[in-house]
Amino acid sequence: MATAKSLTTAASGTPANRGNRRTGPARGQHTHPGRGKGALPWRKDVVIVERVNLIRTLKAQGYASAAMMLGPVNELMRRRGVPEIIVDTVYDDFARLKELQAEERAMAAKIEGEAKQEHIDSLQEVKRQAWRAFHSASTSSLNRGSYLNTIASTEEKIAKLDGTLAPQKLEVEASIRNGERDIDAELEQLIEARMARPRLVVESSPEVEATG
Repeated sequence: MATAKSLTTAASGTPANRGNRRTGPARGQHTHPGRGKGALPWRKDVVIVERVNLIRTLKAQGYASAAMMLGPVNELMRRRGVPEIIVDTVYDDFARLKELQAEERAMAAKIEGEAKQEHIDSLQEVKRQAWRAFHSASTSSLNRGSYLNTIASTEEKIAKLDGTLAPQKLEVEASIRNGERDIDAELEQLIEARMARPRLVVESSPEVEATG
């Protein structure tokens, strides 16, 4: 004889799959050797996944509560020929949606981080090549200043990408002296000057000012 507790459990389902009240093959039950039967994980249940995606859409459309969403969700259930759900199941779907969104944000952050790191690696190579060219050039070469400009610009770009850009001196790869000139100090001053330069202000032309 079924107890009240067993009837309640049968009606609501397990917490992880509450709302999946289909039975047998329609419920997604399957057998693992040595493990017996078990409910299909909700991520592999096409009806639950479709329901969660519908709830995502309803949230975007301004549906503010589970009670408001219950009607549209059960309309989907009727179209799919499966039992209607209760409001508690919508709350379960809220949790599933939150889990999916967290995974999507983590994946997006991972992709962005990998792309950013690739860009930083490319800039580091540009800086290394500029240093090599600087060291290879004669001390009287006019190109040495151009190489320092490239290094300073690259340092600034890297700092912007990795979030270390700040109004302070940036480290350089080497301290080198050319006679009485401290190239390292000059490079740091050049970087500071770039970081301190004012933003571009668009001014009207004299002709426009005259007509105004």
